[in-house]
Amino acid sequence: MAGRHTQARFEFSLRRKLTPLDIADMFNDFAEDYEEVYSSIGWRTHEVIGDFMAKIIPEENRSKLKVLDVAAGTGLLGNELKNHGFTHVDALDPAEEMLSMAKRRNIYRTYFCAFINKDRNDAIETGEKHY
Repeated sequence: MAGRHTQARFEFSLRRKLTPLDIADMFNDFAEDYEEVYSSIGWRTHEVIGDFMAKIIPEENRSKLKVLDVAAGTGLLGNELKNHGFTHVDALDPAEEMLSMAKRRNIYRTYFCAFINKDRNDAIETGEKHY
């Protein structure tokens, strides 16, 4: 059902009425047009974050750092990180169609179609030790 929750794409206050599954559905419906639409309104968050990460992480450490791109979407940030030499980047997003767009470009090492919540996702590798 294309076009579900269309207004909530840009009117963030409308998202308060949506469930997490509704929001994932909204982005699933929006996946094909996401990059074109956000690019047309000047959305550059992925570039700003990619440049910031490249500025604070020395080049020689980028391939060693493990990064989880939460709300990875179509992979805009992942692609920026890849261009800056980050090689161990995983994607997490609850919208399967958004991740499908990123998979087509082979941006991430691993793709997790899941929500972020209070429960630990054992499939996601962490650098923490649990005692």
